[in-house]
Amino acid sequence: ASRLCMGAAWREVRDNRDFDKVIDMVKAVNALDMEVCCTLGMLNEAQAQRLADAGLYAYNHPNHIPNRNSWLICQRRSFNRNQ
Repeated sequence: ASRLCMGAAWREVRDNRDFDKVIDMVKAVNALDMEVCCTLGMLNEAQAQRLADAGLYAYNHPNHIPNRNSWLICQRRSFNRNQ
């Protein structure tokens, strides 16, 4: 694999030990010469900079989806491989 994407079910990122652990994980994965992507919730500018400094390649957030009905996609999508 050349990329690892990590996610957390946070509404917004808080500056605490959990976020510090994410920063450490981003650094560790980046040290393996892998691209690191995250989706963690809403960030402030200082948190985004910490992630960038740790080596984050990309940040994804569901609010970046322009379609307001994107929740319908999730409801209608089947994750059963047999279907």
